[in-house]
Amino acid sequence: MFEKIKSQENISEQNALRVGRAIEHNLKNALLYEGDNPEKISTILSIFKSRIMRVFPEQKDVCEALFRELEDAHIDNEEFLVTEVSQKIGPLLASNYSLEEIEKQLQPDFKEDNGMEKINRLVDVEIVNENNILFLRLHIPITFVQNPIEIKTLFIEALRILATKVVSENKYRDIKGLLGYSTLIYKNSQIAENLGFIVTNKNDESGAGEMMMTIETLMHLYGEKTYINP
Repeated sequence: MFEKIKSQENISEQNALRVGRAIEHNLKNALLYEGDNPEKISTILSIFKSRIMRVFPEQKDVCEALFRELEDAHIDNEEFLVTEVSQKIGPLLASNYSLEEIEKQLQPDFKEDNGMEKINRLVDVEIVNENNILFLRLHIPITFVQNPIEIKTLFIEALRILATKVVSENKYRDIKGLLGYSTLIYKNSQIAENLGFIVTNKNDESGAGEMMMTIETLMHLYGEKTYINP
């Protein structure tokens, strides 16, 4: 019995760490997308507070107290924000919900907030205009995958789905490429290149990387139909 309880405690601790790391990654990328916005720390904290309290209403009172404590601290350091939020909210969610429940609740919320389309469990996309050229920007929401092989499998699946959409859906016909901007790219640039992306920038200061893939490369590597560049 003692060993069973100990095992459950270990699983709970591991889940709290996984949820915390997922929140940390999510917050870091959200801060990156805010760019030079002088109010980005308070903006991100407010958005994240609203999201958590909306999708986990059972924890409203506890969350309100935690976020009030964070707001009263007048955080002006991005790293401190990421650490404090992930370490406080991660254990709270992990102790009350399964990883599957957390992922299910947060993934649809991403689409609702940002107008993104879900491609599969791992990848959301949005159409962006960069210098009058249309691209698909890739986003990875909070997802609890088991291992690196599963991540690669899901990512390749998403690229194959996108290759099909480029051919079959009118709203994607003018897309010229895929873009990604994330701390994951900085840490795993070789994996991105192995998948066919070009890593266009690695910023040591922000710890983020940028990558892109042309539609021609996408269709060549992951498409099943003949593609003609319009």
